[in-house]
Amino acid sequence: TQIAHPRFQVGREWLTSISDMVFCRGIEARGLYVGKNRVGLHRASLSSLGAAVGDCVGVEGGRRTVARVGWILSRPEEANSVSMDSVIRQNCDTRVGGRVVVFKLTPKPALNVVLTPKSYPGPKEDLEALGIVNISSVSYPTLFDQPFTRYVKGKLTGYPLVVGDIVLVPVLGRQAPFFTVDTEPRGAVVVDENTQLTIRG
Repeated sequence: TQIAHPRFQVGREWLTSISDMVFCRGIEARGLYVGKNRVGLHRASLSSLGAAVGDCVGVEGGRRTVARVGWILSRPEEANSVSMDSVIRQNCDTRVGGRVVVFKLTPKPALNVVLTPKSYPGPKEDLEALGIVNISSVSYPTLFDQPFTRYVKGKLTGYPLVVGDIVLVPVLGRQAPFFTVDTEPRGAVVVDENTQLTIRG
């Protein structure tokens, strides 16, 4: 099944099922779900998508990413909006006020996921707001040890992602950014207990 749009197309290799899509304006996310790959959607949008809190949705601006619905927007001025933090905006290549496409999807279980430490590309104020610390194998020699890899996998279990996404992992009371280098299969996947996770330098 494929849905076509002048600059938007979803194919079989990216997901297992897709419903209707809605066009939304990006607004700033604040509070509990910041840094946790969660978006907020208005009740009307959720109804159109047949989605609920906890479901996965694709978000496409300049590129395509995936997140979970974390909360419901209820104010009239929030209609046709999607609330996103700066990480999700980076992942879908948009800005506050930018227009994105949102659609419900079912990610595939990830067999393999490869991550690498990455300096966060966002502005300094985002680093401070999200509590981000950039890490490397030099500053953290145990970064590639199996215990640390198991720790990261535990933190990301249930986390949806696609190749090219930045993901945040709690490390020493801060948030450490990692870049998603590869997944098997490709497309939207979710980390589970059977995923083989690898961290590379």
